This record gives sequence, C-alpha cells and structure tokens, in this order.
Amino acid sequence: MSPPAAGPPSSASAAASVTKAQTPPAPTGAQAKAYAEAIRRGQRRTRSGDHPEAVEAFTAALTIVPHDARALAGRGYAHLRAGVLDDAERDLLASLAARPDHTLQAMTEYNLGLLEDARGNTAAALAHYRRSATLRPTKAARRKAARASAAEAASAKCPRLEAGVVAAERFDGWLALHGRMAAALQARDSDPVSLRTTPTTDEEARLELCDDWGQPRCDGDAPWVVTLASEDEDGPYATAVVSADAAGVRAVDVTAHAFGCMATAVELRVSIHSDTWTRVRIDRGCDGYGVLCDDEDDGSDEDELDVCEKTFFHDAERTILILDPATLEQQVALRTVGRLDDWRGESSVPFEDTLDLDGDVAVVAGSCKTRYPL
Repeated sequence: MSPPAAGPPSSASAAASVTKAQTPPAPTGAQAKAYAEAIRRGQRRTRSGDHPEAVEAFTAALTIVPHDARALAGRGYAHLRAGVLDDAERDLLASLAARPDHTLQAMTEYNLGLLEDARGNTAAALAHYRRSATLRPTKAARRKAARASAAEAASAKCPRLEAGVVAAERFDGWLALHGRMAAALQARDSDPVSLRTTPTTDEEARLELCDDWGQPRCDGDAPWVVTLASEDEDGPYATAVVSADAAGVRAVDVTAHAFGCMATAVELRVSIHSDTWTRVRIDRGCDGYGVLCDDEDDGSDEDELDVCEKTFFHDAERTILILDPATLEQQVALRTVGRLDDWRGESSVPFEDTLDLDGDVAVVAGSCKTRYPL
C-alpha cells in the first residue's frame, strides 16, 4: 500500500517560489494621505468583520504603493479571516518577500501559522509560530507555538492513515474469494486453521461468507462486508469488502484478525454517501483476560505457592475505508487499534476518530484532526 500522501504544500515551501520585490518608494503629499487612509479603512473593516470592504481598501493602498508589505499583510489577513486561504497565502508570502520590519514580519509569520492551522498542517504552523515568537516574543505567539508543539507530539499517537488508490481484487466467483480469505486466515495463525465448512460450489461459498454466526452480511445493495471464521468461535477470522456482478466478485481489504480473546464481536456499517464514494466502517472488539503470577524466589528452601491474579483487557480495532462504489477501489483508509486495561463489552470500540471526504480531501476528525489530499 502506498504511504500516506503528504499534506497540502506548506506556506514555508511556497515561499521559495516568491520573487522578492523591490522596496517601493515612500508616497508623498496627497498620495501619502490617501495611502494612510486606505490602510486605516482596511484595518477598521477587518476588525468589524467586513472582509470584502477590507480587501478593497488594502487593494486601494496597493494601487498607490505597489508591493507594499503592510498593505499585502493587511489584505492577506482579511482573506484569512474570510476563509479564502489561497489568496491569504499569496498576499502574506508577498508581504514577507517585500522585506517588512521585524514587527510586521512577526505578525505575518503568526498569521501564516493561523493559515496552516486552518489547513491542518500542524508542523508547518508550528514553524511559523516559532519564527514569530523569535522575531517578537509575544504571549500569543509563544502560546500558539506551545499548543502546536503539543499537537505535533500528539499526532504521533494518531490513527494510521493510508492514502493512495488500491485496486480491488477480481475473482471468478464466491468460491475463489473463499479460498483467498482462507489463505489469509492460515497465514495469520501459526497453527493449522479449521474452517466451519468446506464449500464446493459458489452458492455454498456465498452462504458461508455472507453468514456470520447467524448474522446476514449480504442483504441490500453492495458493497458488503463478509466474514470467514474458523471452526473455533474464539479463533481467528477474516473480513473483506466485496461486491458482485455477472463477471464475478470484487474484493478489497481482505484481512485476517486474531485477537486472542474469549469472544469477538464485529460491527459493520456501510454508508453510501453519493454516486462517487462509499464509506465502510468495520469495528472489532473483544474482552479477554490473562493470568499474572508473582513467582519471584525469596531465597528460602521452602516450597512456595505462586500468587496469581487475572488481568482483564479489551482489544479493539476500527477500520474506515473510502471506496469508489463502481470499481471498489480503495481511495484512503484509516486504521485505529488499541488495548484497554478493563472490559468494555464485546462490541465496544472506544475511538473518536472518523474519516470523511471534503471534495477531494480526506478529513480525519476527532481526537486527531488531519487533512490529506487524494
């Protein structure tokens, strides 16, 4: 699978493409008065939230003094407040290229940090906040840098996002898919895996894969999430997301699982959001226990009984896939795994993170907020 796609280009990397402008001559006389009034009008309009009027005022100032760092920074901030990020980035970078004084440069770096935060680029935002705090160590800049540092550290604990198209596997029929999932099961477990049945026809294989201990999996429109369990109810099992047509069966994310728990519950949710993409969420959770013994030797010759106690745990996994419903191609996947120190109920999956699409951008929301272009 392809590694996670990089985030949107950061403003730091984009800065290299900005040509440094010549320092404009200072206006004089009536021009100086008109320029100052345009700047003040832009600042007032920005504070009042009238961002189009603010952009117009700063543009008027730039008509008088082209490439002016203060006017570019003001217009860029007005665009930022309005949520027009690309225009904001262009103006803020142009302001830096115009060689502003340290105070204005610090303010512009801070605003570029806000811009990257809005895009979900935590590392890029942190770099801007740090530069702003170095140039002008205000409380706001230091606070933003500290928060961005904490967010960057937390991102290392975020779910694994796999971006990049993964083509679906094609099978002549359900029996061939059954064989593929059985092979995945066997590869997952070091001991031989016995299956509940050994189908010999497509129909028998379909019944086996679409029935999960009495739960029908293939009712309604495709795609479906099918399961293949071992003969042991507490043993390993495999899942796959499938669709079928006259040409055969497509499958993606054929995966084997082995928790080592007493029982496993699988919750499957398929949401068809439009003709262009489908979201599939697979939650797996199980309770289990181990035995922990205190068998340390105290040096005496007396026989001692080990002191043992049960230790309880809950294993959980969540997989969310974004698929093309026509081809079953996987566009992006979010995988979260965890172990808790107590029982939570068999189907409980205590994860907050979700995966959705915003146009052609995959959006991770919850405890970890990330955006990845597809």
